[in-house]
Amino acid sequence: MISVKVKRRQPGGDILDRIEQALDGPKTVKVGFPQEQSEGDQVQIATWNEFGNSRIPERSFFRNAMQEHKAAYRSLMRSEAKKIMRGEGTTRRALERLGIASQGHVQQSIVDLRSPANSPATVAAKGSSNPLIEDGEMRQSVTYLVED
Repeated sequence: MISVKVKRRQPGGDILDRIEQALDGPKTVKVGFPQEQSEGDQVQIATWNEFGNSRIPERSFFRNAMQEHKAAYRSLMRSEAKKIMRGEGTTRRALERLGIASQGHVQQSIVDLRSPANSPATVAAKGSSNPLIEDGEMRQSVTYLVED
């Protein structure tokens, strides 16, 4: 799960007061499998795959997606900050856009990950060689939540 928080500075002057008003609203976006929106078994399956356990090797789909797209997230937030400063955007919309982008990146990472490969027995049992896709439920469970 990744969380982003919006920090506010000391208000002062007309432009800073306008920015302070624009920054009212949500302060956090959670991406991944927020407990508030995810079934417990999907959270557990995602955790086992992300970090591995005694039976499942580590398959870091979430951390890979976040690291690979870090520059894109910074660029998106800079662009959204400029819109907010011009009075053309809100923090809610900025965090929603970040959540949508991150959700898509994590879902694509689940589809694209190929290593470590499934064992031949696992491939035979589930009928697929994609390590993180069996019925698509984990991929479909990736979501985001904008919070105040």
